[in-house]
Amino acid sequence: MGSLLSTTRNNLIIVTPVNVGVRALGLVYTVVLTRYLTVSDFGIYTLLIGSLFFLRLPANLGMASSLQRFLPEYARSKRKDLFLNTFFLSCIYRSLVTIALCSLVIICFDFIFGLLNVSISRFTFILFAIGTFSLFHIELLQIAVNSLLLQKYSAVGDLAFIAMKILLTAIVLSTFSAQLSNVFASELVVYGIGAILFWLIFFRKGHISKGEKIRNRSKRVEWKRFWRYSLLSAATGPGKFLFSHAMDLFVVSVMATTSQLGIYALGSRASNMLISIMPQNLLQTVVRPTFYHRYYSDGDKNVELNRMFRSLVVMISGVLFPVLALVSLQAEPILTFVFKSKFAGATPVFMMLLAFNIFKVLELPSDLVLQAIEKVQARLYAQVFAVYNIIAAILLLPKFGLLGVAFATGSALMGKCLFWYFMARYYTGISISWSALFKILINTAVAGGVAFWMGHLGDSPVWMFVSLITGAFAYIAMSLVNHFFDDREKELVNRFCKRQIFKIDAPAEAQ
Repeated sequence: MGSLLSTTRNNLIIVTPVNVGVRALGLVYTVVLTRYLTVSDFGIYTLLIGSLFFLRLPANLGMASSLQRFLPEYARSKRKDLFLNTFFLSCIYRSLVTIALCSLVIICFDFIFGLLNVSISRFTFILFAIGTFSLFHIELLQIAVNSLLLQKYSAVGDLAFIAMKILLTAIVLSTFSAQLSNVFASELVVYGIGAILFWLIFFRKGHISKGEKIRNRSKRVEWKRFWRYSLLSAATGPGKFLFSHAMDLFVVSVMATTSQLGIYALGSRASNMLISIMPQNLLQTVVRPTFYHRYYSDGDKNVELNRMFRSLVVMISGVLFPVLALVSLQAEPILTFVFKSKFAGATPVFMMLLAFNIFKVLELPSDLVLQAIEKVQARLYAQVFAVYNIIAAILLLPKFGLLGVAFATGSALMGKCLFWYFMARYYTGISISWSALFKILINTAVAGGVAFWMGHLGDSPVWMFVSLITGAFAYIAMSLVNHFFDDREKELVNRFCKRQIFKIDAPAEAQ
């Protein structure tokens, strides 16, 4: 465990600030797009980016989930042949299917985009398709690099090419014209460079050291196990698409105007950007492979699963709850300050999605448990909520407008997260530390009250920042008094930071 903890700590020290930088630059990129593009063009851009969910269904076929699950295991057990064969099989499959799908869309271009009520040139889509090909390669390469606990290279690579994307896109849009074709042309160049960069990282830093012993040389791929896991994961793909904000965009595109599409796209994108900087997303590239490594390193697996699950829920809640509360109090000032007043209409959508995102505290921990025990069929059963999402969105949009679509998506997310938790609990007996969550809620309520009071002292951007900062300090102060970590989690934080952040009366039992 010591070596694994040391590796994880070193990765987090590098990955955490880099990932924060990546998320911050992602926000900057969205700001660049919203300030140059019209509301309608931004809606069309987001719709095309959302269509990547649809393209991933057949191009992925559950292989990405299998790679996330098995590559860390192969790396841990030094089975280089299985690692490389499985990875390259997935790359070849994804390349062929992506080319076929994009070619089909180009052939049926007029029919598909006429159905979506979207005006876009065929040339613009071709640029988007070529960029997508490179992006899909980057995704698989990142999974492989992360599975070898080389997240620092993946994170730095991410930071490099998103910075290039901002710079190149801003130069092109300001120098030439603010058209979608120029946006996708810039992204094509950057994704191409990104793919080359990650291939170089993989070949130079990846695989397994030459001096390490390789086991089971005769076995090329665990076909039965790999395809079973992949197909079960693929069966949940349509549900992921229906669950996603991308499905909402398709519904709004067909049933509403392109201006409403742009408003909803901004609200959902702002919600996604906020969630992307939360611990469950910011540190996922480190947490996920470490979770599997730890699972296979411990003798009593169910007990260890419960410990890791409870700790993850508490750590995620400790950041997610106060952030959602503070941002909700200043939702409209934040949106108008960052994205200009033309997107003020996205505030109700943004707040509705934030309200349901509280259930995200269960999503990643439950998913990790289900993947660790290879019970991914639970994802398949949860597709009933995906069906509910699309039906509810179609029914609610005519009467309640964009807010109805946001409610449908948020409530479907709530149902899925709760279902995953109860399924993981059924198989392994995991539980939630309710006392810790109650303490976090008390701390959040106090911080929210302070921020609400400060926000009423003025309505300028300065007072908005003062309100958020004051609320954050109030939450930190309350957390120092009203601790929500148990002794084991405090000890883990102390060991990770190599200093006594928390005082522990009696050392937690050694794990």
